[in-house]
Amino acid sequence: MNFVDGRALDAADPVDQQWWGDRLGRAHQALTGFTHPGLPAWHWVRPEAAHLGIAAWLRPAVTRAVHTLEKLQVTDRLTFGTLHGDPSCGAFLLDQTTGRIGIIDWGSVVSGPLVYDLASAVMYAGGIECATGLVNAYAATGVVPMAEIEAALPTLLNFRWAVQADFFAARVMRENNEENRKGLHDAHQALTV
Repeated sequence: MNFVDGRALDAADPVDQQWWGDRLGRAHQALTGFTHPGLPAWHWVRPEAAHLGIAAWLRPAVTRAVHTLEKLQVTDRLTFGTLHGDPSCGAFLLDQTTGRIGIIDWGSVVSGPLVYDLASAVMYAGGIECATGLVNAYAATGVVPMAEIEAALPTLLNFRWAVQADFFAARVMRENNEENRKGLHDAHQALTV
């Protein structure tokens, strides 16, 4: 591992979105065929988890997202590989001197459908309608066919919000603070649209 210097990409900047999508796709290409026995299995969200009982809307919304994902995985052939797991724009650092972009924070790495990582980035960019440059740049790498992206992205974005709901519900049970409540609220808003 090398130290990466630079500024985080800006989710709202069209040029940064292009770099973000391109580098995410290039990372997926570079990791093609990579396996490791320590990679967690896809997926980890359990609708029966106790913490999903903290709000009336929570368990049904997460259960719907999980079932929709499972249906997609049965009916569509998805491209699987090694995922970053949480590719926010802050995980992509641009060295303004060299133009190189490093990707940091690989603590959530998992094997799964590559479009899940794209859905995570799209979530951080503000949704599909705000992430056209990101999605197009990712698609241009060719790591996942555009038809698969178009078919899978809405479902995986919804599942990504269910992951957020699951994560923040567990945190609210441990520590009911403003940050955790806001994360759960944001997931609620996205899952009930």
